[in-house]
Amino acid sequence: MKKIALATFIFCLFLLLVELGGRYYGLTSYPLYDASSEYEYLLKPNQDVRIYRNRFTTNEFSMRSAPVAKTDTLVVLLVGDSIINGGNSIDQDSLASTLVEKELLRQYGKKVRVLNISDKTWSPDNVVAYLKKFGVFGADMILMVANSGDAFDPMTFQPIVGVTSTHPDKNDAFAWPKLVVKAWATVEDRYFRSEEPAGKEEKIAEEPENLVKGFSDLDSISRQLKIPFFLYLHRSQSELTKNTVDRGGLVIEEFCKKNQIPMRINRMAFDMFNDEIHLNSKGQKALAKDLLPIIQSELKL
Repeated sequence: MKKIALATFIFCLFLLLVELGGRYYGLTSYPLYDASSEYEYLLKPNQDVRIYRNRFTTNEFSMRSAPVAKTDTLVVLLVGDSIINGGNSIDQDSLASTLVEKELLRQYGKKVRVLNISDKTWSPDNVVAYLKKFGVFGADMILMVANSGDAFDPMTFQPIVGVTSTHPDKNDAFAWPKLVVKAWATVEDRYFRSEEPAGKEEKIAEEPENLVKGFSDLDSISRQLKIPFFLYLHRSQSELTKNTVDRGGLVIEEFCKKNQIPMRINRMAFDMFNDEIHLNSKGQKALAKDLLPIIQSELKL
């Protein structure tokens, strides 16, 4: 009986330590999502959580930015996907949008808002749908950070919120199940998962005429508002290795040339990436350094 009691005590203590560790890293406070019939999904507004020890906040319009104020006089709409959103691995203060805002304030002594309008796997179509819903916030410039994969990525409205772990709609009461799931997934990938034959998947032909409409829509919005539209093309590690861009990037580049949209293509070091395409804090800092002179030039600061 004593051995059973001791084993039970050790197990409970272990579980408690795992739970405390999981809570310390925010596994019961993931940023949450809402589904949308207009732009597929979006982070819930007015969140302020700590995930993996990083502060993650959204304002009243679900941007990863400070609240929008009526006193905002110069406004840049920084639009894109997870590259500028940063995800759970980037602290709010380490985002390129935050860094650029702070530097502009330091240099000019006035607040230039760099509104971070983005979400995971968004394409320009999602961005346009968002702007149609919420407006343009008195924008003086639209600056889009895109990648080659955005070119042929229309909205599909497949159920994702509350279905996949990447877009939760609620948090668990306990942290330890998350750790168990993560640990098992690692073990399964390493030792048990066999390669499955890829199923047939219909893909949109990567031709210029199939470029998602969001690119031309953003151009149209900027022309209607008579404000600059600039496109920053973010290359993945494999594209940087080859010193080129994939087919989608070439189509985006051709679109910009045809419509006289100024653009820049990134040149980043591999130690600035978390994975094939997403930036770490060092990469966000480098992105901010690239975006700052673009904003200064287009707004004639």
